[in-house]
Amino acid sequence: MKQMITLLLVLLGACLQAQDPAYPPAPAAATNITRAEYFIDTDPGFGAGTTIPVTAAADIPSLAASINTGALTAGAHKLCVRTLSAAGNWSITSVVQFVVDFDPAYPSVPASLLNIVKAEYFIDTDPGFGSGFNIPVTAATDIVSLVAGINTASLTAGVHQLYLRTLNAEGRWSFTAIRQFAVDFDPAYPPAPAAVQNIVKLEYFIDGDPGFGNAIDVPVLAATDLPSVIIPVNTNLMASGTHSITLRTRNAEGQWSVTAIRNFIIDADPAYPATPSAAGIIANAEYFFDTDPGFGSGTAFSFTPGVDVNGISLNANTASLSPGPHTLYIRTMGPASITNFVSFNVANVVPLQLLSLDAIEKSGVVTIEATTTNEQNTNRIELEKSYDGQNFTMLQLLPTHNTPGKHLYRFTDAAPQQGVNYYRLKMTDKDGRYTHSKIIVVQAGGRLPWLLYPNPAKNSIVLRGSQPVAATVEIVNVAGAVVVQKNYGAATAEKLVDIAKLPAGLYWVRIKTAATTWVTNFVKE
Repeated sequence: MKQMITLLLVLLGACLQAQDPAYPPAPAAATNITRAEYFIDTDPGFGAGTTIPVTAAADIPSLAASINTGALTAGAHKLCVRTLSAAGNWSITSVVQFVVDFDPAYPSVPASLLNIVKAEYFIDTDPGFGSGFNIPVTAATDIVSLVAGINTASLTAGVHQLYLRTLNAEGRWSFTAIRQFAVDFDPAYPPAPAAVQNIVKLEYFIDGDPGFGNAIDVPVLAATDLPSVIIPVNTNLMASGTHSITLRTRNAEGQWSVTAIRNFIIDADPAYPATPSAAGIIANAEYFFDTDPGFGSGTAFSFTPGVDVNGISLNANTASLSPGPHTLYIRTMGPASITNFVSFNVANVVPLQLLSLDAIEKSGVVTIEATTTNEQNTNRIELEKSYDGQNFTMLQLLPTHNTPGKHLYRFTDAAPQQGVNYYRLKMTDKDGRYTHSKIIVVQAGGRLPWLLYPNPAKNSIVLRGSQPVAATVEIVNVAGAVVVQKNYGAATAEKLVDIAKLPAGLYWVRIKTAATTWVTNFVKE
């Protein structure tokens, strides 16, 4: 089957607009596009692709071309298109992926379906075609409902498999249908127990067990069940605190029941004191940490005086306290004041430390791994992604361990853009404060004409081409101004560019050769 793909090629022009102080002179008039060509998967070289007829023009907004895919194998392929200007400059090659899928022809439908003439089943083990248990059927091309008695008497308890298949008049067997079922043989019920014996004795003891039959006796009427028995227990001589009461019974056969235990508390309340005199006004209060400086020498704080002071809001300054446990004391001046205290801890929180942050691209998926240590008070770690190195959005969120030691976090980006991808981590504490990691850059989508590294960079960047070639390198800031321009000869494939004096931020790099112009970007730290 020959498949044709109609390609709509949109050529977009891009321009950089310079900002103040002065606009640069207008560029030379664009030359006409005089040629277009395409190739699939493998580049035959500039000018050696399949020609696409074009009408020469400076801009071709819509181009229709028929692409022959008849010789391609089924699967994913790449369609590559480029144009040539009248000045002899080739455009950037545009790449689009597509899939070739050759559907096989459907087999011809038989003239008539043959009747099903036989059905059989077997359980667990296949005895061979025609050797299963026969199921009587009425010959027909379709048997929508078939009732069969399956003998499971000889099967052991547990899970088994039932297999069913049919044979048509031409002697062909159907697929074997399989169903699982369980055989569960319930055992016989045990014989009924002997008649329940009467309960003839009840006793209890407090705390210590004196032995069976030696506890305090409780008179009862013999019966098989004692649903409600009132037991007077004398606790007058017991000490204040927690005690346990234990009960048990004995039946007419001399067998003791399970011992039941309940805990209870004896609380001997002292006599109430005499009514105190009328309360005075509380007008002064103070607080101190750890060591008492003496009455009246603590830090005073203001509040509304009254007979009863509650709900006071106090801002106690802990800035001078060392990390570790401390005690806050508060007291008031009046007829009587108890010094209240509360223990607290001044934490010496060590911020999360990022030991490593690495990324690798493989088979179209970018994996980012981060190693941390000293996690305390950390709420979450987010992976953020950017296509320009400035505007980041959250890609993935992971909870933190918040335990001592090293921890490994693994993030994935299943859909990186072709070209440069920027990643960083956002690490947020439980109080809402956060910090960002360094930015790491990953190149995805295959090999590019030039390799830029390191990225981010501090003092210099290296541009490595596939072969030695003369080139002009321009570095452009986000305002569109050229801040570095340097010409390089063809002696080496590497071009070293000094960026030490540039301010930190995002920059674009233009690499111009006799054949083409290539643009990428980097981050200056």
